[in-house]
Amino acid sequence: MRPCWPPCASCCASCLASKTAVPVSLNVPVVLRSPNHVYRSYEAPTRAAFPAPGLYDFLRRNARVPTVMAAENLRGRVRVDFVVRANGKVDAAEAKSHLCASCDAEALRLVRAFPAWVPARAAGG
Repeated sequence: MRPCWPPCASCCASCLASKTAVPVSLNVPVVLRSPNHVYRSYEAPTRAAFPAPGLYDFLRRNARVPTVMAAENLRGRVRVDFVVRANGKVDAAEAKSHLCASCDAEALRLVRAFPAWVPARAAGG
């Protein structure tokens, strides 16, 4: 039986609702504090300006699953490293683990579309 996307009750009798968890690996090792320098040491690390459930909701609402995933029965995750600028904007996003080219592109698109983050803080900042 072929999978249907988007899920709907009209395409096959076996479609049903189920609870799903989406693992997301985010690695935010550095923060940009000036236009030309990325700091690797800070007092308070970068953090999302929204609760974790909000991040998962954002990913679920905005993800466009590449057709190659269904065609090749792919499952997995793409790890994306990125820099958070002093204004909280995501920059220099780079796929570090790969699933497929279109999966990498979609993961990068999602990360670049994140709402602003709370930037890291230097001592006394």
